[in-house]
Amino acid sequence: MNMFTAIMQIGWLMPLIAIAELIGGILFIIPRFRALGAIVLCPILMGIMTVHLTIAPEGLIMALAIFGVWLWAVIENREKFMPLVKA
Repeated sequence: MNMFTAIMQIGWLMPLIAIAELIGGILFIIPRFRALGAIVLCPILMGIMTVHLTIAPEGLIMALAIFGVWLWAVIENREKFMPLVKA
């Protein structure tokens, strides 16, 4: 509860997260921009996973399901991500 209260005291953080989720979700739905949507959603998903692994384990099943969908999209679009990881 303390963590949620601290996040809510930062007035601009929740609208920023909401906008990033909406943009990432819209991009993720469109097959042509799915890889870009996965990149936008990655930090949000990592935050969700961290919260459910540490603070609220009761939502871990749903978080793992969402992580699975994200991982599927990343693996399916791996050729688009290869220039990001090549040295």
